[in-house]
Amino acid sequence: MAAEALRRKKRTTKGMEASERGTSKTRERKITTDRSKNGPNAMPLPKDLQGALKLKWAPYAGRNLSYFLAVMHLRETYGKLYQKLLGVRFSYLFVEGNGGQWQMYRSPSESERLEAYVQKRCADADYVQNVLDQNDENYAQYRRHAKEYLDRDFKKATPRELADALEAHRQSLLQMASSISCSIIFAGALARRLQQTLPETAVMMMALPLHETLPLEEETRFWELVDKIQQAGAKNVAEAGLNIELKDAISGHFHAFCWLDAYENDATWTRTAFNQRLAEALALPAGKKLAEMEKHHHELEKQIEKTARTHHVDPVALNQFRLAMYHRILGESLLGLGNYATHGLFTAIAKALHLPRNQIKWFSDMELLAALRGDISAERHLEKLPARQKHYLVALGETNVHTYDGSDADEILTQLDIEKPPVAADITEVKGVSAYPGKVSGIARVVNHVGELDKVKAGDILVTLNTTPTFILAMKRSAAIVTDEGGITCHAAIVSRELGIPCIIGTKSGTRLIQDGSHIEVDATKGTVTKLE
Repeated sequence: MAAEALRRKKRTTKGMEASERGTSKTRERKITTDRSKNGPNAMPLPKDLQGALKLKWAPYAGRNLSYFLAVMHLRETYGKLYQKLLGVRFSYLFVEGNGGQWQMYRSPSESERLEAYVQKRCADADYVQNVLDQNDENYAQYRRHAKEYLDRDFKKATPRELADALEAHRQSLLQMASSISCSIIFAGALARRLQQTLPETAVMMMALPLHETLPLEEETRFWELVDKIQQAGAKNVAEAGLNIELKDAISGHFHAFCWLDAYENDATWTRTAFNQRLAEALALPAGKKLAEMEKHHHELEKQIEKTARTHHVDPVALNQFRLAMYHRILGESLLGLGNYATHGLFTAIAKALHLPRNQIKWFSDMELLAALRGDISAERHLEKLPARQKHYLVALGETNVHTYDGSDADEILTQLDIEKPPVAADITEVKGVSAYPGKVSGIARVVNHVGELDKVKAGDILVTLNTTPTFILAMKRSAAIVTDEGGITCHAAIVSRELGIPCIIGTKSGTRLIQDGSHIEVDATKGTVTKLE
């Protein structure tokens, strides 16, 4: 029995290493003296990655995601599930981690190949509907999974039970993550297909989710809560707390939505901050705010109806386009729910493996599963974390996913032809694409990572790389939004459109060219940001 257990352990460990190439021998290499691109001493790339050297690369999406999700996402979602859901996949992808920052790199030619394939397939309404139906199913299943884990107590679970729970979470998360990624590609492809026969302004006009998204739902329910408190005659949060019905309503709203900005991190909502938000809202007429929101939504729907009628847009194609955008926002929002629901699971895993709770997601899913099953030592992997936390690279090849930590990540990246960012300059105007019209002026708050979101105060102008659910509360406080990345179906464009916030996307270098704290004017109708003296 002991001999068989040892053989089983060796087989498992060997299989895990094969699925995450680059985690053993490559990490033992020393930094070479010649680190120039493809120099004589450059670290050799695995055979299934060598084609990446022939391509040009560009930053695609900056996020605040964990190593745990990065490895799993590339290996399973991009490596396998893309092919299953869309019928095509990227040949190569790279994700770089620097401390808490996460950056994906895509080859423009690879993106064009994949987008062209999906766009062509979108001519088949059945293909489109099948993908949308699968997304609906994946999101519904993930909601059920999250509710189950919210109600579950993992404190007394054995390591084997925790491994089973983690495996079930992994499978549900991967299906949902594939739907998120595919929704992003899908919404863009459907938009470009409409643009073949319609003006871009017309497509922009119709680019509103088919259903109320979670950020808009929270905003509506919030102002209904404020209106309820005002109708009851309470003048402040303290007075509202003395009324049992109002107290329960306040608590109910907090717990129903406190995960909304969690994304793949811990939820940042606190009762103190929420009460402050309530206090500020109570100084405003909630009934008027709700009427304005209803009017804004009604006007958007009328514009869509008029535009579709004017340009003879097929109702089925329009509804599928709008449903894809709803999925685009829903999926990223639900990621926060799942992360919130599994907090207890990962806390129990950390305790079972004698690991610090804040280190647990610096391990890959395979490393955690193997440690819980007794196939590897968690302590041995803990020794690798300092280099990984400083810098890591996850690379999707044609057949495998490869991971590199520390200096090895540096060496691989130096061999790639990555587009260099523009040099910051003293400029007076930045141009982008209008996502939602409006003209405002205010103080620019340049947010380079989520840890800086608190500096965005009411009436400020949010300037950032792109937005995710973590940005929602800061977006709601902002007078306008300016992003480096994005098209008409990006997160910032969709949310700003729903909430009626002037927004400019695709400036490419706004975060580098706009100074934090400067006084700027955003003309989102023209797509320009002007520095004011």
